[in-house]
Amino acid sequence: MALRASLEEIGGALWIDADGPVEVLSRILESHSVVSVVTDLPVASEEESENAALAALDLQVLAVPTDELFDSSQIIMALDQLPSSFTKFRKTIEENTGQSRCRRSRLEA
Repeated sequence: MALRASLEEIGGALWIDADGPVEVLSRILESHSVVSVVTDLPVASEEESENAALAALDLQVLAVPTDELFDSSQIIMALDQLPSSFTKFRKTIEENTGQSRCRRSRLEA
């Protein structure tokens, strides 16, 4: 892997694992000292639960905003009340804010 080789050249490492973050970090904590974990801001109740499980491992969980499809001020409902599908979610947000994320314009001929 080119990325792995590039990281090793500068003294870094690349870990790839298919398990969830809590399982992976539980194993890493057995042999490494980890103090904090940086995550994206949770946008679903499952992500909030995952961050809580990481905190239960005595890790400091730093949730930071990233480039999101919607600004957090547009999401006014509680995370556990979000619609189950993205289309319902998008329509709810658009109805509440009165605007569409992607505006289509018509060219007059």
